[in-house]
Amino acid sequence: MTKEEALEYARSRKGDVNSSISLFYAILHDAHPSVVKIFEDRLATMLQASNAIGEKLVGLEPGSREYNEVFSLLQSLSYSGDSAKPSKGDSDG
Repeated sequence: MTKEEALEYARSRKGDVNSSISLFYAILHDAHPSVVKIFEDRLATMLQASNAIGEKLVGLEPGSREYNEVFSLLQSLSYSGDSAKPSKGDSDG
């Protein structure tokens, strides 16, 4: 997926109330066009990354060594920021 394809995908989902992308655009509804452009660029990058990860995982056998390595990497990335990592005192963590 190219960045242009990711942007086209995102923009095509603006009005789909069942899509989280519509929430993204609703929040930015009154934002200056240059701000929207910056956020759209970041969104496109995230869509590209998630698409690449999805394609990689689809080709892997669940439970295989490579699948487990990719899954482990994704878990570590999801907790890469101190504020995102649940602490022992959190009721959810």
